[in-house]
Amino acid sequence: MSHTHTPHLPRATIALWLCAFIWGTTFLFQKTAMDHIPPLLFNAARFTFSVATLLLFLFWQRVRAHEHSQWFTHDELKYGVLLGIILCGGITLQQIGVVHTTTSNASFITGLYVVLVPFFTRLVFGTPLKAWQLAMSALAGVGLFFLSTPDNNLNFNRGDIIILASTLLWAAHVGLMNRLSNKGRVVQMTLAQLTICAIISIGATIVFDPAPNWDKFSLAIPSLIYAGALSGGIAFMLQMYGQKTVSPSVAAIILSLESVFGALAGWYVLKDPFNARNLFGASLMLAAIVLIQFTDNIEAWLKKWAKRNNRPA
Repeated sequence: MSHTHTPHLPRATIALWLCAFIWGTTFLFQKTAMDHIPPLLFNAARFTFSVATLLLFLFWQRVRAHEHSQWFTHDELKYGVLLGIILCGGITLQQIGVVHTTTSNASFITGLYVVLVPFFTRLVFGTPLKAWQLAMSALAGVGLFFLSTPDNNLNFNRGDIIILASTLLWAAHVGLMNRLSNKGRVVQMTLAQLTICAIISIGATIVFDPAPNWDKFSLAIPSLIYAGALSGGIAFMLQMYGQKTVSPSVAAIILSLESVFGALAGWYVLKDPFNARNLFGASLMLAAIVLIQFTDNIEAWLKKWAKRNNRPA
């Protein structure tokens, strides 16, 4: 088995920033690709690019390290398939939802997964749910209202609801990833996930969209390369590299900036509307995403303050 080294902190931090940038700006390419090909075909081609990228990387890694161990262990395949099914569901819903909403909304709503993860781990693993987490979730919900509803209309955009459903699956994926990441090598488990995503997406395309317009497929190739090779392949490896050194809470804060990069890309390139109301909602959501990372620190500080002043915590 190959040995990995621990990256220097500045390099690891830069890697996570690059990862957040790539993931955030991928919303732009997801949106523009829908002008040429349907969502299912996009995902099938995207994951194929991702698998090809990671296969090349893994092959190069094994040759460079003179590695002769098996490519995958039983656990890597088993847990990789489980995570891949959830990941495929999240990305498919996201891809469908982005057709019906703005890039800005899609990127910010997706960022809610950071807030939802504690609820998932509470339901599945019994992890205690703290008051600060509930407060930040409520704050994010208010932000989502201002971001996704025009004026005071309570009816969410259909695309926003689909994106929110995908975000629930993202939260499940992240929650499970924390528990299963130690079951195997990171690159192998990622490759297993993306391979099952490619297989499911190709099957769904054959069943539900057997006759897509192939004449326009070539126009979507630049978007597919970005979303597949960069977002699906390179960005995942940047995340793995960065999280070898950067603590999980700090890494989550950096990666949550993908929502900011996505909103800026949609506003600057696609001219997505982004008025004061949208900005206020986005600010509340971003505040919730960032503040929830500090709940443990805040609780510890409050207990220390209460103890110092002889008050019950």
